[in-house]
Amino acid sequence: MAKKNKKAYPDQQILDGLLADGLSERRYTQLFYEQYMDFIYSGIKRHGLSFEDAQDAYSDAVIGTCRQIRQGRFRGESKLSTYLFQAFSNRCVDRIRKNSSHVIEEEVEQYQHLPDKARNILKQLELQEELSEVKRLMDQLGEKCRRILIEAEYYGYTMEEIAERMGFNKGATASNIKYRCMKRLRDLLSEKHKTT
Repeated sequence: MAKKNKKAYPDQQILDGLLADGLSERRYTQLFYEQYMDFIYSGIKRHGLSFEDAQDAYSDAVIGTCRQIRQGRFRGESKLSTYLFQAFSNRCVDRIRKNSSHVIEEEVEQYQHLPDKARNILKQLELQEELSEVKRLMDQLGEKCRRILIEAEYYGYTMEEIAERMGFNKGATASNIKYRCMKRLRDLLSEKHKTT
C-alpha cells in the first residue's frame, strides 16, 4: 500500500532506524509515517471516517507502533505494514466509538430538564429499542457475522481466539471478516436512520 512515487523502505531498515538514537530515529519515524499514508484513505473508505479522524487515527497508530517497536513488543511475526494496518484499524474503531458516544451525550442532554425517574425510564426504553433494532439488523448479516461481532464486541475475544474458535487459519482472517461485518451493520443502521 506504499505510494508508488515514493521509495519503499524495507522493514529491517525502518526497524533499525527506529531503534537508533537522535536524528536517525526521528528521520525514520517520519519515513515510516509517510510510507503508509495511503492507509488514511482506507480508513475513510472502510470505516466511514472523516479525513481528520482517519488522519488522527493513523498518527496515533504510527506513534503507538513506533513505541511498541522501541519497547521490543514487535516480534516480526508479520510484515511491518500489516502490523501498522491492524493498529490503524483498531484506532479507527476507537474513533467510531468515540464519535458515537458524543451522539449519546447529546441525546442525554435532551432529557436533563426531566425528573431523574422519568429520565431513567425514557433512557431505558430508548436503549431497549436501539438494542432490539441492532439485534434485528445483526440477524440480517448472517450467522458468521453475528457470531464474530458478538464474540469480539460483547465477550471481548481477541481475533486470534475467534479464529481458533471458528476454524480460521489466522486472526487476520477473523479481523477482515469482522470489519466487513461492522461495515455492513453500519450501512444497515445508516439506511434505517435515513428512513426514520
